[in-house]
Amino acid sequence: MELVDFKLYVGCIYRAPNGQFDIFLDKLEIMIQKLLSKNKILILCGGWNVDMLHECSNQSDLLGLLQRHNLINTIQSPTRITNNSNTLLDLMIINKIWHKSPASVLELGLSDHLAPILSITSSKPIHTLMKSWRRNFNKNNINKFTKLLEQVRWQDVNLVSEANAKFEWFISKLTFLFNKAFPLRQVVIKETHHVTWITQGIKKSSKNVRLLNWLKKCMTISRRSKQYSDNYNRIYKRVLKKLNEGKTKDFSLKPQISLKSFGR
Repeated sequence: MELVDFKLYVGCIYRAPNGQFDIFLDKLEIMIQKLLSKNKILILCGGWNVDMLHECSNQSDLLGLLQRHNLINTIQSPTRITNNSNTLLDLMIINKIWHKSPASVLELGLSDHLAPILSITSSKPIHTLMKSWRRNFNKNNINKFTKLLEQVRWQDVNLVSEANAKFEWFISKLTFLFNKAFPLRQVVIKETHHVTWITQGIKKSSKNVRLLNWLKKCMTISRRSKQYSDNYNRIYKRVLKKLNEGKTKDFSLKPQISLKSFGR
């Protein structure tokens, strides 16, 4: 994704744990070289399944690639914490010259990975109108398309003998008429920033989810407490989905277990 006004590229990449690492590095370096040639800020993030907290050949090769291109991983703390392990599998990479402070990690309660947050300072962009290309599917254009279809001698497709050629003839005719009836027009997109479904109840329950997940990861808890935490998470995710779809107005889940007794 390119943020034109900020002169910034953002790339999100996932590497499967069983993927061939040498192929991943080759593709990654080709992409980095192309993006860096644009002389813009580059941010690469995602789960690459290379534990940056423990030395290994994959970690060494990746760090070497980043150093060759003056890039740095800004995450320095674990992004996945369990009772048995701490690992840093998620990366947030940026040009060294733009690196001011390490990225922070936040428990959102929606995944077994923590969410990385990176802040950068950039010059204020010049406000430009957002434009896009649209087609107008109003009643008049639909009627026009219908009449154009009626005027075509579709039986002429039989003059073509080969099956693929018949299909190409049909598609070319249909595409031409479609573009004629529904031409692309450039329109200005109005900016909207107001998000209505994130309510105070959501914010309170989100805070509870993060706290419960943190306690579950960092403490030895009872089976009853674990079941309660898991159930709280399931309800939270289900209601989030309904809120986003507009099927309910608001909600707030209150912990029914005292935090003092949570680990008992």
